[in-house]
Amino acid sequence: MKKGTVLITVALMLAFCASTVILAAEENETRPPFNPKMATSGICGDQRYLYVMAAGKVLQYELTGMKLNNTVELPDLPPPPGGFHQQAKDQQAKPHAECAHQPPPPMPQGLWIGGDRLYALVGPFIYRYTLPDLKLELKQELPRPELPFPPGSGK
Repeated sequence: MKKGTVLITVALMLAFCASTVILAAEENETRPPFNPKMATSGICGDQRYLYVMAAGKVLQYELTGMKLNNTVELPDLPPPPGGFHQQAKDQQAKPHAECAHQPPPPMPQGLWIGGDRLYALVGPFIYRYTLPDLKLELKQELPRPELPFPPGSGK
């Protein structure tokens, strides 16, 4: 009976050590950085084409037959200054008990057709494409809204 108890104890210790090694390896695993443009989506159309914004691209489908006609990549977005990504980096240095951060708010996004132009709103940028060839014509950053009162004022 003593041999059985020792074997069970050794087996439990090995299982505990293996799970600890696996958890440590998962925490050290490097993940690709979050790309906000990959989370965008939108849809609009005109009499000839359907435009879909998904996975960091604008896709143009012919309405008759829904055949993919053209695809363009959305430009890369610059990281927000001192935004969620900086908060996440700061909290990675703290113990897990203190890491109670919330996910970032969703980015504004959408597609709209005006005349012979397609407008894509991705975060703080508006991109204007010519139609039907989807050539990027303009990239315009929207002004950042001012807060109604200064941060840290207690309101």
